[in-house]
Amino acid sequence: MFPIHNIFPKEMAIIGRTLLNYGELELDLMNCIQVVRQYDMNSILKAFQDSGREEPHSDRGRSGPRTRADTHAT
Repeated sequence: MFPIHNIFPKEMAIIGRTLLNYGELELDLMNCIQVVRQYDMNSILKAFQDSGREEPHSDRGRSGPRTRADTHAT
């Protein structure tokens, strides 16, 4: 354990619970999407994996709203 855990044990417990809850929320969201997409698990996992990637620097300053086609372009 790190020394900070002993200094702020209550805060560390709150942070730990928060991090665990984000994982549960992501799993619940994946289950909802799975039902909507008629149990196509491959496309769901691919969408979740692709959503965590950073955009190249050239795309960050792009003007206008993003569309679904923009996020899945190859």
